[in-house]
Amino acid sequence: MNSSAKQFRRSASERSKQSTVTDLGSETYDRSRAEHEIGAAAPCHAPKRRAQPDIGTSVQKRVGEGSARFWLKTLVQLRRNSLCAAGLICMRLMWWPIVLSLTYVLHATQVMAQPIGWTTFTNHRGTSVELPADVFSVARGTERGRTFVTPDGRAALDVYAGPNDRGETPAQLLRRTVPQSRSRLTYTRVASNFFAISAPHEGRILYRRCNFDARMIHCIDLTYPLEEKRAWDETVTRISRSLRPL
Repeated sequence: MNSSAKQFRRSASERSKQSTVTDLGSETYDRSRAEHEIGAAAPCHAPKRRAQPDIGTSVQKRVGEGSARFWLKTLVQLRRNSLCAAGLICMRLMWWPIVLSLTYVLHATQVMAQPIGWTTFTNHRGTSVELPADVFSVARGTERGRTFVTPDGRAALDVYAGPNDRGETPAQLLRRTVPQSRSRLTYTRVASNFFAISAPHEGRILYRRCNFDARMIHCIDLTYPLEEKRAWDETVTRISRSLRPL
């Protein structure tokens, strides 16, 4: 009986220990579960730091897993960049003829607007006028005076004079020589001792100025392309103002 009682007590004690362990395990599990739930419900104030990608791992992954596709995309991008660069070069090459043309026009404009070699011409009737010898480099005589022409024939300067037999004033001579076409004139100036007029004709401009003295009328006629009017304005003005009788 004593041995049976002792064995029964030992079995009861072992069952009590196992129950205690089981209860402690359940309590520990319940506590960790509760803490997890409380932690999930509570707001997180600390910002989460994003993991920085490992560059070496990324490249290794690209080369290892999809190297063919990676290098194909790289080659395509390089080709596109090359085509873009070639396109920019082609566009720049297309602009060169325009730039050169504009440079030539500006250079020609400056040459015509500010001639270098001015000289004074005087005829046998006492007409004196300044002209750019490097522009009007070709000279030939005519029945009424002297004509100076540019080498390409685009512009001409006639210098002539004649007696004022009628004793006309500039206004009277202008009314007699230009009676009906005054509306075509784009410039008219009449003074007591000279008149100056300008009019377009067949794609060209005719500029005429006549100075009067007691016996003679001294005139110049300038013809030049209408499309080059601005380039010629300064030259025409200087020639006109230099006209005078001796």
